[in-house]
Amino acid sequence: MAKLYVFGRAQDYSYTLPDPQSIVARRHHLRIWKTDRVVAGIPLWVGAATHDVAIKFVKHKFQFLHRIDPNVDAERDFIAGNLAETRQFNGDQYLRCAKPVFEAQTATGQTYYSDGRMLLLELNRGVAPMVGATQIANKLR
Repeated sequence: MAKLYVFGRAQDYSYTLPDPQSIVARRHHLRIWKTDRVVAGIPLWVGAATHDVAIKFVKHKFQFLHRIDPNVDAERDFIAGNLAETRQFNGDQYLRCAKPVFEAQTATGQTYYSDGRMLLLELNRGVAPMVGATQIANKLR
């Protein structure tokens, strides 16, 4: 998995969940960064999710690159659904961004689009992970 940079540094954690039908071409990626922010005594982390849907060859770079699903909201909701199965968070809510991005391009020039909302998850604190939580976390590694 490639390193992506937020806050001038690569992700603290990254997870991959391959598609059993096409392990190389189709994968779910989740990257997580710890911020320097604290809300009500709780550290704030941010994440980004993408879904690789194909492989393409870039001639001028002589490289194979993954093409992501341009609907990044679908991947956000997929990850949220998987995490909900673990019952390891108290609540979730969608937030409107002050400066939403509705359409942009990746570093490789692929266009993607979004409804501009962020998903905020409040994780349970001090609760031992459930068996399902461990299984899902392991699937995403």
